[in-house]
Amino acid sequence: MNKKGIGGFMESMFAMMTVMVALTAFLMIIAYTDTTVDDREVNVSFLDELYVSNGKICGLKESSLFILMEKERSEGMDVRLDVIGDVMNDSLEYHCGERTDHPMGRTGTVSLDSDDGRTLLARYEVVYWS
Repeated sequence: MNKKGIGGFMESMFAMMTVMVALTAFLMIIAYTDTTVDDREVNVSFLDELYVSNGKICGLKESSLFILMEKERSEGMDVRLDVIGDVMNDSLEYHCGERTDHPMGRTGTVSLDSDDGRTLLARYEVVYWS
């Protein structure tokens, strides 16, 4: 600052950055308080029963999925399973029930036994709608 109390370019930039940091912190706090976290664990135990036969993913039992949906108290369920790599061109998609505003999902990998003796790695996504 000079003798008249007038700040220069650096002082004005420092003041602007102080205001920007304060506004960013304020907006982050507002955004964080709006998020809701569901602590329930997504049950994907039915994926252990899947296998590959004649180049197709098999073993998904719809009746057990309906029972699982009732246990989880969900309105709907989406399952997607893709074999990783160029080993085969099959994928599994299953949708039942209604989609709501409260999804709870899980992604990961699972190994599938094939009828030709191979073990294939597959990527899965399971979403419960409650």
